[in-house]
Amino acid sequence: MMKRTEKLALASVVLLTIAFFSSTVSAQQTQGRGGIPLQLLASDEKLVKLPYMKIMLYSRAANAQRAAERKISHNADDDIRFVIENIHTGPIEEILDQPYGQFVTSPTGNILQVVPGTISHNNGPKHAEYNIRWIDAATLYSTANSDDITVREALSRHPKFADVGKYTSYEVTVRLSGQERSYRALFLYHGPLQSAVVSDVEIQDNVVGSHNLAKALAEGLPPVRSPWRSYVNSAAHRAISTTTISGKGNYNENEFATDGGQERNPQPSSGSLTGEVKSQLGEGQRDQVHLAYGRCSVGEFVDDRTSMCCEYGTMQCCFPYDPNGGWCDDATCGYPDCNPQPTPVPAPNTCSCTEGTEYFNAKQSGFEDFSKHFPNGTRHSGWMQTQGHCETLCSCAINCAVDPWGDPAQGVWDDGRKTTWDGLRHVPITQTSRQTASANKGGTANCGFAFGVGWVACADATCSANVTISWGGVSFSINSSGFYTGALQDTLTCKSP
Repeated sequence: MMKRTEKLALASVVLLTIAFFSSTVSAQQTQGRGGIPLQLLASDEKLVKLPYMKIMLYSRAANAQRAAERKISHNADDDIRFVIENIHTGPIEEILDQPYGQFVTSPTGNILQVVPGTISHNNGPKHAEYNIRWIDAATLYSTANSDDITVREALSRHPKFADVGKYTSYEVTVRLSGQERSYRALFLYHGPLQSAVVSDVEIQDNVVGSHNLAKALAEGLPPVRSPWRSYVNSAAHRAISTTTISGKGNYNENEFATDGGQERNPQPSSGSLTGEVKSQLGEGQRDQVHLAYGRCSVGEFVDDRTSMCCEYGTMQCCFPYDPNGGWCDDATCGYPDCNPQPTPVPAPNTCSCTEGTEYFNAKQSGFEDFSKHFPNGTRHSGWMQTQGHCETLCSCAINCAVDPWGDPAQGVWDDGRKTTWDGLRHVPITQTSRQTASANKGGTANCGFAFGVGWVACADATCSANVTISWGGVSFSINSSGFYTGALQDTLTCKSP
């Protein structure tokens, strides 16, 4: 235990010095096989580490933004950290007749509730934020586990596993808010062992959640920047708003990143070759990973909607700092020494309105449903807490926001976990969406917050569903491929004086 603690202490200083190396990928989030294909990676190890590394990035960004909203310091010790060890890849035949529980830890005890979300301003570009907390697995799942079945039996539960040809097993240690847990997880690869292009992967992780990792692996949005209310008025936000997706990038297949100072040879691919490259940033070179579907370029940032090539291991230095209108937060290269531009202070006696913020009473809302439960009163349910406010500026412009309120601000529950008539686990897939808004003098700003949950039933906790939230004015719609969809919203209209 001491050895593990020492490793995590070191990781907290350098944010995973084991180096979460990764490559440019996109992943399928649904149970089907129609997703965007994953390109061949230089290393299966890098693919395994990539979704955990991206969850670190989006969770840290959400924590920083929440601290900015509350006007408190961001405590880096509250940020999630992962250590991935004992990675082994081989043909699936190696483990088919071994106990499934030897490779995938059951969803019992403390697990993570991951709530992915998006935030946008005035219907502008979306940014991603992932909110994470510990929960007791017993509030969601039955105590039954899969430790007594073989891998072969586990894979036979669903036809999507019929063509699995390769696996990667590994151990995870996760640390969050002073708590730590170590467990086992598995990557499964469709297609033959030596396939040139990996069609898709299946992630078997009952602590972080298989769906959450698949979503993070495919996530192409930039992280929420902080403080958000200032950022949305910056040149950096306007630049993202006007940038279109493109395939630009000066990729050089001979410029592969190094592991331990040793060069790797490029690997052939039937599609677009992807791999780790070196990018020149400032005075030195840094290994980087691009988060969207483009590629990191040599000597420059790839030009697409995110403009992001994050530093390996730390998932920092994602955005170059531009002193002429750039933004400085912990995703910016050189932070905290990048010197953000000061907020303009209006000249005396030029204000037309009295500055101030009107906070409305916090609201709590919820829903419940009895689908696939025995008629004995058991159910699955969800809830959220929000608080809206209108901020009047000196110029009489108005800002509108509905923020999550409390800690936690939303959650799900299933009190029929032992009595569902289908005998399956009911897995909740969650999503949030925030729309902030502003208007000039005499205008009206409409904002809102939505929380959606799609429940899907499966034999274990590794199944998935699509949950999407779309806004139209002050109303929203939610779609889910699960057997039940729950939706909550809180909207607000702010009028300029």
